[in-house]
Amino acid sequence: MNKILTLLIIVFALAANAQEGDYSYIQDKRFFEPEDVVGYDFKPSAMERSGGREEAIEADSYSFGITTNNLFVDGEGLKGTYNINNIDPTGYGFKLSLLDVSNPMVQGHLKIVLRKGNHAEALIFKKDNKSKEIIFFLPEMQGAKKKTEDAHFTNRWEQKMEEGLGNIWGKSVWPLFEETDFQRRLQIRDSMEISFVENWRVEDKRKKKKKKKAKEGEEMEEEEPEIDLSTLSKAAIEELAEENKKIKVIKEYFLKTRILIPTEDGTDMDEITSSYRIKNVKELEDEAAGGNDDRYQIILQLEKSKIKEIYIYLTTERTISAIEIDDTLYLMQGH
Repeated sequence: MNKILTLLIIVFALAANAQEGDYSYIQDKRFFEPEDVVGYDFKPSAMERSGGREEAIEADSYSFGITTNNLFVDGEGLKGTYNINNIDPTGYGFKLSLLDVSNPMVQGHLKIVLRKGNHAEALIFKKDNKSKEIIFFLPEMQGAKKKTEDAHFTNRWEQKMEEGLGNIWGKSVWPLFEETDFQRRLQIRDSMEISFVENWRVEDKRKKKKKKKAKEGEEMEEEEPEIDLSTLSKAAIEELAEENKKIKVIKEYFLKTRILIPTEDGTDMDEITSSYRIKNVKELEDEAAGGNDDRYQIILQLEKSKIKEIYIYLTTERTISAIEIDDTLYLMQGH
């Protein structure tokens, strides 16, 4: 997928998310290092101003988008772009020190409060020196919505990939996050799917047997080969092909992607697909990887593609944790 198409998909997908509205949830992502928050967009569900009164807020009414240099805040009375001076780890999580470039005396901050398990549960925002802190709370996904999302998105400990990839063909995974320069939380409506496809066909060069003429002048009748391949299983055909060189099984392997993006007028969805033909597979192992780390890297070498390689990252249990395609990283649920 070329960069222009990728950019269009991101723009349209963000537009769709903005139209329908959603929160970012506590369980969506874990944050271990300051760089983990870069590219993330926090969307709270409640806020508490000075005085201690908590009030619910509508989806997308406030958001805090973090880049390497800036914090982009959207919401009544707070909207603006704030320069990030530092992102420091603290006892409660992380603190973004904010600075007005035009007036260094004007300073504020954004505190990201983590709960056990390194999930973000609250944000504490101070716009400048004269402002008071405002607390924003992130929602916890519960009930029917949690069950639906857990059933749809692939967990990073769910889909096993055996050595040699023999078990993966015909399977699909549905990632939760798409990471480029920022982290986009995918929705069920995006239908983002990554599939492993095996195309299987047979070349049968056996000659048909011919009956002898019953009478002079009659045409010869043709008979089908002794074994009709259409009645056999794939395993039986492969076994027969090993014995008979005139039968050849041809296998081609592909990784395919599919996503839905809204049309320009927002009234419908277009399906965008890509297909990558796999030429060779390599595997690397990080023997020092910890129990929660990615231990294996599967390298899919491609042919007839502008992209040379696709990378698949596996956990210590050889389950799919992430897939990197053309500088876009797709993360499974549970990161």
